[in-house]
Amino acid sequence: MARLGDLVSRMANGCVYTPDEKNGVPITRIETISDGTINWNRIGHAKPSPEIESYKIQHGDILYSHINSIDHIGKVARYSDCKPLYHGMNLILLRPNSNIDSDFLFFLLSSETIRRIARTLAKQAVSQASINTKELRALELTIPDVGEQIAVASTLSDMDAELAALESRRDKARQLKQGMMQELLSGRIRLA
Repeated sequence: MARLGDLVSRMANGCVYTPDEKNGVPITRIETISDGTINWNRIGHAKPSPEIESYKIQHGDILYSHINSIDHIGKVARYSDCKPLYHGMNLILLRPNSNIDSDFLFFLLSSETIRRIARTLAKQAVSQASINTKELRALELTIPDVGEQIAVASTLSDMDAELAALESRRDKARQLKQGMMQELLSGRIRLA
């Protein structure tokens, strides 16, 4: 068992920023990680400043939703892009240390077991819930040695890739069916 706070070299909220959609630098918002990945269509843009540079996200960093509706509390996304991105408010940045593989930590925090624990830790208000960083730091996690972590993360990554390929084939089949339905139902193609 290890506490989450002992597995990260950084656990911090993002910067408060001035929006600048025209000339700003890309910055995360709560909705940036709503589907478990970094959604580049749902980022904001912040006015560049010297202070914002300390909020630049690094490869392997994990973004954690600690303020959101109860259904979205505990959602995570890992940053593995090369494009610059900055850490905005209302998401916690977790920077894994050498005791834990970043991909393994991502999968562990994404698991329904840990998400359920996060929801029980959350304090609820009218339409939002939140977990404070002290409770997040104290979150106890079961972790194997780093070699096993890497093997587990690799297996789960391979499964994600297979699922993505299957979803892509399904989407193409749906498009093909839609096109065929139009042709058949309009009478442009006859079967008999």
